[in-house]
Amino acid sequence: APRLPPPPVCCLPMPPHAPSSSSPPSSRTLVWVYGTLKRTLPNHASYLSTSPLLSSRATTSTPFPLVVGGPYFSPYLLDLPGQGARVAGEVYAVDDGVLRRLDELENVGVNYVRRKVRVRVVEGEGLEEGKEVEVAAYLKCNFDDELLRKEWLEEYKDTRDVPRDK
Repeated sequence: APRLPPPPVCCLPMPPHAPSSSSPPSSRTLVWVYGTLKRTLPNHASYLSTSPLLSSRATTSTPFPLVVGGPYFSPYLLDLPGQGARVAGEVYAVDDGVLRRLDELENVGVNYVRRKVRVRVVEGEGLEEGKEVEVAAYLKCNFDDELLRKEWLEEYKDTRDVPRDK
C-alpha cells in the first residue's frame, strides 16, 4: 500500500466571508456537497432545501479520498488532495446564514475545514455544463489510519447513515 502523508495537524476554517471568484451575487457562496447534504439524503431538508441548486452533478477537478466510516456510517472527504478519485457531488448557492449553519454541522475548525476546491459541472441547473468553478467544500482534516484503509469511492450512495441531532 502506498504511504500517505499524515493528516493536517489543525483544521483552520476559511475566513467567514471569503468570496470566491465565481460567487453568485447577493452574498451567496457556492458550496459543493458530496454526502448527506445531497438531495434525497438525510440532512438536505434541514440545511439546503431553500438554497438554489446550481448543479445536480459536479466532480472535483482534483482527486480526493471519499470514504464511509464511523459508528454513524458517515461520508468523509479526506483532506488529501491528489489521492483517491474525482468525487461527484452537487453545487448550491447558499447565503451567509446557511453557510454558518453548515459550518456548525460540519464542526469546522475541529473535524472539518471549509476549503476552496475546483469542480467540473457535469449537469447544470444554473451553471454551464463542462465549466470548472471554484466552490467551498468540507474536508475531513482530523482522520486516522482506520479511515485511510476504507474503500475510496467516487460517489456517496450509502443509505446506512444514521442522522443525529447537533
